[in-house]
Amino acid sequence: SVAAYQSCDDASPVILVRSEDFCRRPKEELSRILKRIGLRPESQQLDPNSDVTGREAKHEAHARLQEPITTESVGQWRNELPESDVRRVERTLGEEMQALGYSPEFADAA
Repeated sequence: SVAAYQSCDDASPVILVRSEDFCRRPKEELSRILKRIGLRPESQQLDPNSDVTGREAKHEAHARLQEPITTESVGQWRNELPESDVRRVERTLGEEMQALGYSPEFADAA
């Protein structure tokens, strides 16, 4: 839950990774994640042409591993869901959304 996450301190093994932040700043976010678990980032980790992703990318489910990370899908759920569903999501999770830095689109959300 959001409340449980907010009670975590810097020593906690829990780290918040928002997909849109990762899409907008992949190097910085990956570096932050790896640092938290005690690993060092390496240049080929985000290179879609790297051999690191070669084996997995042969499977259809992992085909996008060979593409660069983009912001193309950020916020797409708001455009793909019917307005009534977006309103329901925002009504149900409006406070949690705001606590995590998201702005509900509709006034009746929170």
